[in-house]
Amino acid sequence: MSSEFAISTLSAQTQPTFKSIFSSEFFKLLHNRMVTTFAAIIFGIFAINILGTTVIFTSILSINKSSDAQSNLFLMNTLWMQVLQTNMSWSGIMMIFLTVMAIGQDYQNGVIRVILARGAGRMRVLAAKYTAALLYAFFVLIVQYIVTAAFLFSALSVSNNLDLLNRMPSNISQEIILYGLVTLVSVIVTGFMAAALTTLGRSLTFGFAFALLWFPVEGILKFMAMVLSAAYSLQFYETVNKITNAFLGSAITNLGSQIFTQNGQTVTPLTVNGFTLSAPSALTDGIIITVYAAIFLVGMFTYARMKDVQN
Repeated sequence: MSSEFAISTLSAQTQPTFKSIFSSEFFKLLHNRMVTTFAAIIFGIFAINILGTTVIFTSILSINKSSDAQSNLFLMNTLWMQVLQTNMSWSGIMMIFLTVMAIGQDYQNGVIRVILARGAGRMRVLAAKYTAALLYAFFVLIVQYIVTAAFLFSALSVSNNLDLLNRMPSNISQEIILYGLVTLVSVIVTGFMAAALTTLGRSLTFGFAFALLWFPVEGILKFMAMVLSAAYSLQFYETVNKITNAFLGSAITNLGSQIFTQNGQTVTPLTVNGFTLSAPSALTDGIIITVYAAIFLVGMFTYARMKDVQN
């Protein structure tokens, strides 16, 4: 049904515009059962996580009524920052799934040939597909933030601790907005990675296999490298730490962790036996993420253009 809609919509024009392709792609995502099912699973996991956090937070506040406001505030910041970090992780996975489905499915069933036969270049098609996936992921992310805020407010209301909202640091709103922007950047770059890999493989299987394994493989490699280097020397550990911080997943995580502060103080570098382990700056992380995004984009569109020329 969705594929027939896409074909009929695009066939009505000699050369499909970006807007027409985007509209059909977004329609396909909205009516794709696999996408709807996966979105429901992601939201279910998110709901279980935030519900558990709410129950724990409310229970602790209700039991420790004698605790000072500063302790409760620290607890609130810690627990709900973990929720935001979880939002970032699952939003990235959602974006991978959406991007691979949007691009890989048409390669898999041959619809891409029909679209290209109407005069739409691969670059225009890929851009429209990616934008449709990003818009879908953005809506999911907004819903997650709204639900998170609602659960936090309800937890404070039930435990009669709404006054904690007035005790929050003055810059907390700015930090939350910045963290939201980092999450959005994470979603965008993760989508670039998924789009580039799916375009290269031109299939759902290739896209899912490599895009979904990207960050787990990075994590395994970093863990193994850090363990082995720590057994050798702290100096070598520091060198390996700098190298692995250049991984995409590490750069995104580090950038997000630098947004929030604790008790108004920034997190200081770790010192072991007089040796200080350096931490990357936000600027460094931003540059690393930008380089990855440029590589994915250039690679994807260069390959697409080569295919256009060949055809």
